Amino acid sequence: MLDDFCPDPFPDYGPQQDDRGAVPGPGYTCCQAGDLTNPVSQLYERIDIVFTRNIALATGQSILIGDTPAERTPSGLWPSDHAGVVPRLESAP
Repeated sequence: MLDDFCPDPFPDYGPQQDDRGAVPGPGYTCCQAGDLTNPVSQLYERIDIVFTRNIALATGQSILIGDTPAERTPSGLWPSDHAGVVPRLESAP
């Protein structure tokens, strides 16, 4: 499950593994300016979270996309107000 959990970041979905530790560093995914024109990234909070069941997240192997200046559009906009989380999943034993 991937989602933007603004109001309640850890609702009760039953047994799960969340993505803490899957993304190297702080893993901030929120929030750029509403108009996406901020010159420096303003990501400061983790609210885009990956939950899994019966499959493992590879520790330190997930990546963020849309969080670096090189990923801005040619006109200088951030691709979204949130960075994307691309998880690496591993089969559970």
